[in-house]
Amino acid sequence: MSLQVIPSKSGESAESAGISLVAVHLDSQTVSLASRLAAQHIGASFAGSLADYLPRSRDAEFLRTIQKSSGCLCIVNVDDDFDLAMETATSLQQLLGERVLLVALSSNSNPDRILSAMRAGFAEYLSAPIDSDLFSESLLRLRRRWTVARNTRPGRVLAFLGARGGAGATTLAVHLSTFLAQLCEKKVLIVDQHRQLGHVGLYLGLPIAEYHFYDLVRNIERMDADLLNGFVTREIHGIDVLPGPDGLFGLSEVPLGAVQQTLRYLRGIYEFVVIDCCHGIGANEPVLAECDQIFLVATPDVPAVHDLSRYVERLLLYNFPAGKVNVVINRCRSRGEVEMKAISEVVQVPVALTIPNSSDELIRAMNTGKPVSPSSRCDFAKHLKKWSAALAGIPNQSTLSKLASSF
Repeated sequence: MSLQVIPSKSGESAESAGISLVAVHLDSQTVSLASRLAAQHIGASFAGSLADYLPRSRDAEFLRTIQKSSGCLCIVNVDDDFDLAMETATSLQQLLGERVLLVALSSNSNPDRILSAMRAGFAEYLSAPIDSDLFSESLLRLRRRWTVARNTRPGRVLAFLGARGGAGATTLAVHLSTFLAQLCEKKVLIVDQHRQLGHVGLYLGLPIAEYHFYDLVRNIERMDADLLNGFVTREIHGIDVLPGPDGLFGLSEVPLGAVQQTLRYLRGIYEFVVIDCCHGIGANEPVLAECDQIFLVATPDVPAVHDLSRYVERLLLYNFPAGKVNVVINRCRSRGEVEMKAISEVVQVPVALTIPNSSDELIRAMNTGKPVSPSSRCDFAKHLKKWSAALAGIPNQSTLSKLASSF
C-alpha cells in the first residue's frame, strides 16, 4: 500500500483539523483537485491517499489518526474493483459511524451500480473525471448533510411492516407510539411511509395534511428545526406525526439515500421514530437499513403465514444482526388459528410477540380517530403496556401501573 500524508496549509494534522479528506485509489491529479475544493467548501484537511482498498491493505496507525477526526470525507474510485470498493465503504462506516461521508467516483453510470453504491452507504455518486463545478455542488450538499449528521443524538427507529394487507401493522404502529409517549413519557414521532393512501392520520383523527413525508425527504438539503416544524403535526395524542400521501399515485419517488438521511436526522430529534412502512421490500430498503428493529406483522392464518415466510426468507438475506427482525402475530384468538410453534417452524424464526384480538375496542378506536388509552383494561392495552415498557426500559411493573392510572 502506498500512503501519502500531506499536512494542511495551516500546518494542522488530521487529528486537530476537524474534517479529514481521504482518497482511495485516486490518481494524483484527482487528489489535488479534490483536496483544493474540499478545503474551500467544507474546510477539510487532506489526511492521506490509499493506493488500494481497505480489505486488501490496512494501515492501523493511519486509521487511528482519521478516527480521531471529527469527521471524514472519503472519495473512493469504485471502478477498479467494485466489490472491494463496497467493502471499503462498509469498513469505513464501521470505523467512523455517522462521522464519515462517502463519495463514489466512477466512469460507469449504470443505474444498478449507482443503486448498489447508495445501498452500501455512499452519499454521492460522481462521474469520473471530476468536474469542478459538479464536485463543488456536491460538496455543498455534503456540508448540509454533515451538519445534520453531527447534530444528531441516537434515538431509536422502529419499522412496522405488514406481511400482507390488513395484518394490522398501522394499528400497532399507532398504538405503540401513543403508549410510548403517554405511558412512558418518551418523545415520539410516527412516520407514515406509504406511497399512497396513508392511514396513520386517519387512525389519529387528523384532517388531510398539506404536506407529507416524501415532501420532507425532497428538502433534506435544507433540513433544520424550522423546516421540520412546517411538516410535522405536533402533539396528537401525545405524539408528533409525519403523514403519508392521501391520494393515489402521488409523486413519492425520491432518492433512497435521501430517505435514509432524513431518518438519521429524525432520530436525532426524537427518542423514538416509529415508521409505518409501505408494502414490499425494495421500497423499504433505506428504512430497513437505518432502523434498529423491524416488526414484521402477520395474523395467525395460513395465507398470512405463507406471506410471512416469504418476507422472513428475503430479510434474512440481508444478514441483519440478531434481534433486528422480529415476528409479531396480531389478532390472536383461542380457536381455529395456526399455533405459534407451527408458525415459528414455517418461518424459521421465533415469534417475538403475540397481540390478542380486541376487535370491539380497536374498531371503535379506528372509527373515532381516538387510539385505545393506556388506562384501558382490555387485553390489547395490557400487551401494549408491556411492549412499550420493555422498549422504554421501564423494568418496574408498579411504576408502569402508576403511570397508567394517571390517564
